[in-house]
Amino acid sequence: MPSLVPRDGVAHSGTRRRILLGTSLRFAPSIDMKYRHIEYSIVQGIGRNVWKWTVAFEEHRTRTGQAMTKADAVSNAERAIDQELAPKKLRLVGPGEQS
Repeated sequence: MPSLVPRDGVAHSGTRRRILLGTSLRFAPSIDMKYRHIEYSIVQGIGRNVWKWTVAFEEHRTRTGQAMTKADAVSNAERAIDQELAPKKLRLVGPGEQS
């Protein structure tokens, strides 16, 4: 049976071309960054304009999100870190008041 793949390694389908990569898969590596001593990672998603970010605050607490650009993903991750590290607003209760 003859091979369906031409010798140049490119399978032609109408006007579309697809280069055959064999069995090895190539994944985009994550970009590990640090902001205010907290590590976060940025990964390009499968879609064309999808960037995913993840921030790990503690062992069991993380925040994740998506953005359309890498710069927006970095900004969103850093904003999540800022919100986590921001001092919590507490309401002071006087000696005669009860909550």
